[in-house]
Amino acid sequence: MNLRLLKIQGFVVAATLSIAILLFAAQNHRIGTGPQFRAVVDLTASTTLRVDLSSSRNTILIAPAKIGGVWTVDTLPATRLVAPLAVIEAQHKSFPDSESLVTMNDVADYERDHGAVPQGALVLLTSKKERTPQFSEDALHFLVEARNIVGIGNAGTEVASSTEDRYLANKGIYELENVANLSLVPRSGVIAIAAPEKINGASEGPVRLMALVR
Repeated sequence: MNLRLLKIQGFVVAATLSIAILLFAAQNHRIGTGPQFRAVVDLTASTTLRVDLSSSRNTILIAPAKIGGVWTVDTLPATRLVAPLAVIEAQHKSFPDSESLVTMNDVADYERDHGAVPQGALVLLTSKKERTPQFSEDALHFLVEARNIVGIGNAGTEVASSTEDRYLANKGIYELENVANLSLVPRSGVIAIAAPEKINGASEGPVRLMALVR
């Protein structure tokens, strides 16, 4: 084997190693700069060993099928159970007065302070009042039609009127009841994971709800 051939082979080996090292470094760089979460907040209310869906304390997912929609708990697409989280405060509302609904103005205030509600978000309402807040029709329709939300919920058992419940179900949107620890969650920049028990044909069921905080 002549000297020229050895030089060519050496060059090829060196070039191959260089490319491999660059690819490895690029892969590690992508991994290192991926989404990092500094905390996980459990938004699930504690319950007893036996889950009683009639209890007012359990964190429950209401599937669209319960109110005339198509998806049951077990057929909800998994892509709708992992979503950006938007927490809208309603601390100033005097529930249950007629002016207590969370309106489009409240949504606009949220978007002014935190940016637009992300497309495909889960939206939760929070308040320190004894009565939990509900959305007005205009605010709810805006979030559904313009922001394409996948779910809504609050710390109580009603987040919309019965008429709006049917509207949400027809749009494939699930509802969450008795959400806990909302005071611990940032109002934006959070990822929510709703993990309901996969009960065949069920229209509602217990759910483990978590917030991943960046």
